[in-house]
Order: sequence, then structure tokens, then C-alpha cells
Amino acid sequence: MLGYIDPDSFLGGEFKLGAQAAWRVVDEVIAQPLGVSVPEAAQVVRSVANALMAQAIRIMTVERGYDPRKFSYICYGGAGPVHAVDLAHEMGIRRVVIPPLPGLFSAFGMAVADQQYDYLRPLESDLAMIDDAALHAALEELIAQGVEELERHGVDAQGVKIVRLADCRYAGQPRCHHRRSAGRSARHPRGARTSFRRRASAAMEFHQQG
Repeated sequence: MLGYIDPDSFLGGEFKLGAQAAWRVVDEVIAQPLGVSVPEAAQVVRSVANALMAQAIRIMTVERGYDPRKFSYICYGGAGPVHAVDLAHEMGIRRVVIPPLPGLFSAFGMAVADQQYDYLRPLESDLAMIDDAALHAALEELIAQGVEELERHGVDAQGVKIVRLADCRYAGQPRCHHRRSAGRSARHPRGARTSFRRRASAAMEFHQQG
């Protein structure tokens, strides 16, 4: 109705769109109740959709301290490029990038991305009371699960990268806000505990000084 999509060439002409049916529905459901023309009603629908997508961009950028005007807008998805220019204008973004076959972009990314498996194990304890043997056993069990899953999918275990992380919080804090990496020292439980304690202590000093 607005001319953004050719109803006769959609999906390479293999899928015909019912332009007349769409016109009739918009007329009955939106245009007549609002007392506007069908193109005006269709533009209202598009404007609402654009506003919702612009709000999502603000949540991911402005509300996290990023200025969207400093970024390029890479649009993908079946309808992404249809809205890209309007959204870029709304957000003050000067450059829009449309990848080849944008409707397949997400699937392509999934096909070429590294295989990754995340395994979690709750271990609630004061840092000073963490048992080395329990920590070591928990880490080794999680590692074994991950390696087994990768091998099940035909991945050579020699090329696997293992990352050990601990989500830490202060006593009484309801949610975890501090992710600590023990690095290579996590291979040795005592070294892991020392690393956790040192980094948590540094974070505590920072908050006390701030």
C-alpha cells in the first residue's frame, strides 16, 4: 500500500501477496474507524512500528550510555531494510549498512559462529569458607560436561578453549554484580580462591573509596 514492497516480486515472485486483501482489511479495521484514507492508515501502522523499534534501539544504546549517532546501523532480517532509513533518521544515525541477503543474516551468523556451551553450578559460600576440594570438583565436572558435549558433536577436544568464571556478590547483596575470572589459576583450587579473594577485595576497596 505504501510502495515499499512489490507484491508481485516478493520471494522472487514465488509468493504472491494479497494486496487487495490487505487494502480491504486496513480500510475496514483502521481507515474507516479513524476517518482517514487507506494510505494514511497504513502510514500510521508503519509509524507505530518504527516508534517501537526506535525505542528498542534507545534501550540498547542511550539507556546504556551510548550515543547512537556515533554508530553505523546494520539492518538485517526480512523487513529490517524496509525500516532502516526511517529509524536511522529518527536516531540521528548517518550510515546504514544493508548486508547481502539480510533475511538470512542471522542464520548465516549462527552457521559460522563458534560452538559454545555454558554450564553453571551454584556454590554459595563465604569466600573464606570455600572448600578447595569442592571447588575443584565442581569445576572439573563442568569442564567434563562441556568437553563431552563438544565431542558428541565431533569437535576435537584439543582445540577447545575453556573459560572459568565466578559470579560473586557481597554478603547480603540480592543479585550478582561482579563476574570474576580466575584465569589459569583456576586449574589449581587454592590459586583460584586467592585470585577470587584478591579481585573481590579490590572491588570492595573501590566501592568504599567511591
